[in-house]
Amino acid sequence: MERNWAYITPESIAWARRKSGMTYALIAKRMRVGVEQLRLWERGAKRPTFDQAIKFAKVTDTPFGYLFLSAHNIAKLPQTKAAWEAVHVVG
Repeated sequence: MERNWAYITPESIAWARRKSGMTYALIAKRMRVGVEQLRLWERGAKRPTFDQAIKFAKVTDTPFGYLFLSAHNIAKLPQTKAAWEAVHVVG
């Protein structure tokens, strides 16, 4: 079976995890993947499938398109959950 890999950046994965305020273990549990899998994605050693990327965005409450931003653009975004919520309406 052919896999559809998501070409999202490792920096965006790390940013979304930090922004969510969740641990690796909690994200992994909600996604039903291993913690090591998330770490491999963050290091850029492996890529998630498109479906996994969508699920990751939902679990971390991250707009899906943000996962495709470059490291340069990620650096310009709020880096913590509190900072993110301060500039976005949470509802």
